[in-house]
Amino acid sequence: MKLKYILVLAGVMLLSAYAAYRIFFVYEKVVSAVVTRGTLVSLIYATGKVSADDIAILRCESGGDVTFLGAREGASVRKGALLLSSDKSEIALKINQAENEIRAADVDVQNKKTETDRLGSLLREHSIPQKDFDTAKRDFDLAQIMLDRRRIMLDQEKKNLSKRAITAPFDCLVYSVSVNVGDYLPPNTECFRVLAPRSMVVEAQVDEQDLAKVTVGLHARVAFDAYPEKKYDAVVVRIVPQTDEATKTSKVFLTLSAPPHLNIGMTATVNIIAGEKNGILILPKSAIVNKTNKQCVFRIVDGSLAETDVTLGIIEGNYVEVLSGIGQDMQVVREPRAALKDKMKVAL
Repeated sequence: MKLKYILVLAGVMLLSAYAAYRIFFVYEKVVSAVVTRGTLVSLIYATGKVSADDIAILRCESGGDVTFLGAREGASVRKGALLLSSDKSEIALKINQAENEIRAADVDVQNKKTETDRLGSLLREHSIPQKDFDTAKRDFDLAQIMLDRRRIMLDQEKKNLSKRAITAPFDCLVYSVSVNVGDYLPPNTECFRVLAPRSMVVEAQVDEQDLAKVTVGLHARVAFDAYPEKKYDAVVVRIVPQTDEATKTSKVFLTLSAPPHLNIGMTATVNIIAGEKNGILILPKSAIVNKTNKQCVFRIVDGSLAETDVTLGIIEGNYVEVLSGIGQDMQVVREPRAALKDKMKVAL
């Protein structure tokens, strides 16, 4: 039994000796970082896409067979340019018929007016009974009503004729064409989708927890997957007062000061500049140790570690603002490992 106790005691002594050796003679190797003063920019990150404020869906109201197509996808057209025309022969025939009927009705009105005037003179001379004049006057009024009705019908047919054509509502780019010459179009068929090139915007989805920091007029930097090597200046112009319940995001629209060639639907990454701080204490974010209800760093003081609580401000990229706990030019462990402890000896 004595041998057993002797072995246990020897083991304890060896462990104690090893621990003392580690404490007093073995130095943990660490990489340091120095607290400096600098500038940090508070950014709000969002994903988005390219859209346009001025977009129009153009339809052929009266339908019919397509006889002319004035633009294809990708075409640039001026306001008022003819984009489509459908068969007008049926309506043209109705217009011609209506015009002939108007001419005939106009002659009938003139004749009935002449007759009414003649009978009116005879009535004043007491040469005819009142009922003869009343009958003529009624016929004249009915003829006038019929003439007015035919004129209304002619105007309607002319409007129908204009509905057989589609013209560009503004200077635009055609980005969708869904018909071809010879197609039969039911009334109100979609034919074109167009947009105004100068109305291109970036539609960003901003997380609701960041939305309170976004205001109209804030500047931003926008990157597009189509132009991975460049970033473009933008400004927040509109904030939609609605949050999507599923994604917990709200739409924010931005305009670019010098946009490249863009297509609607392009993917964009948006960094909205919510604020900028100059002359603040900054530190690599990797130096921060997150513990329960606090954050700390390991300062390096005379070759030993000093665990120090810190208060942090804004975070941007790989750097963080330090509000309190450490000062300028202090050394801290850049990437502390889990094994590091307060008062541990370290070597750089």
